[in-house]
Amino acid sequence: MDRILCYMYIFFGGGIGCTIRFFLDHDMHNPFTPSNVSACLLMGISYALFNYRVWLHNKFAHAFVNIGLLGGFSTFTPLALYSIATTQDSLLLAIPLLALVLLAYLGISIVSYFVTATLLQKIWHKERQLSQLARDRLVFYYRPLAERFKTIQANYSKLKSTEKNLYNEKELTSEELILREQLKLQTEEQLKELLAITELYNQAVLKDGCAQRSLEQMLAEINLISEAPTATPSQANAVATATTNTTATTGTTATAKATTKAKSASNTATISSTATKTSTDTATEITGSLKSQINFLQQVIMVLNPKIAAARTGSRGRASSKRR
Repeated sequence: MDRILCYMYIFFGGGIGCTIRFFLDHDMHNPFTPSNVSACLLMGISYALFNYRVWLHNKFAHAFVNIGLLGGFSTFTPLALYSIATTQDSLLLAIPLLALVLLAYLGISIVSYFVTATLLQKIWHKERQLSQLARDRLVFYYRPLAERFKTIQANYSKLKSTEKNLYNEKELTSEELILREQLKLQTEEQLKELLAITELYNQAVLKDGCAQRSLEQMLAEINLISEAPTATPSQANAVATATTNTTATTGTTATAKATTKAKSASNTATISSTATKTSTDTATEITGSLKSQINFLQQVIMVLNPKIAAARTGSRGRASSKRR
């Protein structure tokens, strides 16, 4: 659907540009027609406004203005006719002449871009952003990761629905073990690639001297993620229930402490497992920002890795014993 809309914007923009060019140029065969010079000037201004965030990234505006309107407003025909007529049908002379004219038009666009950029910096105090090519490359890298993250969430929810200890192989069936190992590999790879894309973005920003903005803000601008994840009603209820359960368990532990040390240790372990379950269950419903995705992936790795889970439980048990 978006592609069809882009084609429609290009179609109507090109029609408007061609109509303006017809009334402006008529039958001119000059290499530097008013429409071509104006199109190059406007192209430089347009890209400067985009790179300095005066115009936000919008593929429909880009399709209508830069591709459709300015594409229809400019034309290659007068240049070709002028080159052939001037060189008396000699292609060996016409091609270099045409190349020089095209370089002149390129120079007009570059000068227009830098003049507009200077005005935006000095007068309006705008900061340069990443180029559209760099943005599109990062978005191209991120889109498959977004789809894979949904798959990881679905598989993790499927495992959690069994209500089994996920790092205890004796409790899991063979299919669940296979799914757990696949999920572990997918989660680790997903986390590495998310961190790699973030590092790639930061390096590009430093290299090009752009404004210090995060990858998360850039993706939020084009509606690929939400900057602040919102809690659903079920998530809020889960947190409230877990908080109540944890408080009750804490009270039980305090009472049992006066009775026997063994019972106290047992209750402490219960608190630890309850807290772990609460954090992972809450994270499964947060899919908005990059930070929440990274936190979710880290929690999944902790739950699926027996060594990390055991170390985590042991450290909590030692901390509880020190407090006693």
